[in-house]
Amino acid sequence: MERFFSKAPKSFNSNIETSGAKDMIDNYNEKNNRAREVDISDDDIIVDPGLRKSIDSYPVGLRDELRRKYLVKGPCQPRGHNFPATKFGEIRRSFQDQWFKTYDWLEYSVSKDAAYCLWCYLFSNGHKHGDTAFTEIDQRSNVDYVMMQKSSEMEDTYRIRLTAVVKVIRYILKQGLAFRGHDESTQSICRGNFLELYKWYGDNNDKVGKVIDINAPGNNQLTSPYIQKQIINACSSEVRSFILAEIEDKWFSLLIDEARDSSIKEQMSLNVTDTSKSLKNSIDEFLAINGLSLSMVRGQGYDETSNMRGQFNGLKALILKENENAYYVHCLAHQLQLVIISSVSQNGLVSNFFEYLSMIVNIVGASCKRRDELRQRQFDDLARHVELGDIATRKGMNQSRNEFGSSR
Repeated sequence: MERFFSKAPKSFNSNIETSGAKDMIDNYNEKNNRAREVDISDDDIIVDPGLRKSIDSYPVGLRDELRRKYLVKGPCQPRGHNFPATKFGEIRRSFQDQWFKTYDWLEYSVSKDAAYCLWCYLFSNGHKHGDTAFTEIDQRSNVDYVMMQKSSEMEDTYRIRLTAVVKVIRYILKQGLAFRGHDESTQSICRGNFLELYKWYGDNNDKVGKVIDINAPGNNQLTSPYIQKQIINACSSEVRSFILAEIEDKWFSLLIDEARDSSIKEQMSLNVTDTSKSLKNSIDEFLAINGLSLSMVRGQGYDETSNMRGQFNGLKALILKENENAYYVHCLAHQLQLVIISSVSQNGLVSNFFEYLSMIVNIVGASCKRRDELRQRQFDDLARHVELGDIATRKGMNQSRNEFGSSR
């Protein structure tokens, strides 16, 4: 049976010699020789790990000597043995001889057709060391189980944090409020609508408060402007999807205009350059992304600029080349503006009227006190009509509507 033993690696024996551990073991054994009840012979070393008695079943004075003999012998590794195969589902599997090369601690019991761990047998202190050592594992102490539990907890806190952020963003979008603040640092007393409302939400909801701000990982706060924009785009996509669901395969029209931001720069929902070709390409891309077809367009409305309604290369002309049914309608508000400009240029009285009107609007609008005085005069005038009975006879109602823009 000696052929079943795989001698202990030379590195193990050399470590004993160099570290002085061998002398310590010899001294310990000599000290306990007097207490031995039975001497240990080579016959006491059981080759088959499935037939061995537990180390704990031997007298205390013999255990270290027994461990040393097993270490010198090495693990039981019957190389070249015909390992029986066991059927698992549709596949027959068996112990592999090559595993001995990878795991020098691995043992195999011929009698039980089971794998064992030599180190577990020698130093387990009564714990599992046989074939059940690889199957009867405490799952709650298993690393994978602990990591899975931790991951599940992190997933729950992340979901709570993300839901809170989405709710705050939806509220701000619904109210049409600005997100960012002038100073969003932790020392700021007013960090902007988003961060302040987010903090307020956490202060008034214990479940949320436990997973945000200082209670959240530094790299998982979900409050950066980049994250905010991603969620805003997601909300925009949901709204757009709802609108597209209403359109389905119906006809629709295109209305495009620019708006100035606080830096006096013209912006549009589609980022484009000034050329009509860029506008056309952006529209084509937008329609394709949202599953719409340019052939279903039955109307288009822009202002008077050449790149929009130019007869040959304007956006209107480029769309009409592909869809002759996309009739162009000039922006009505811009038409009114052009009428006013034309009238002013031809009539001095009209020009003076609009000039004075613009000055009055600017002067009154620039002062809260002047606006309050104007509103008070309107109220006093309306109250005077009520006292005179003009409102009851409906005479003053028409006058008040014409003068003040409201019958109230």
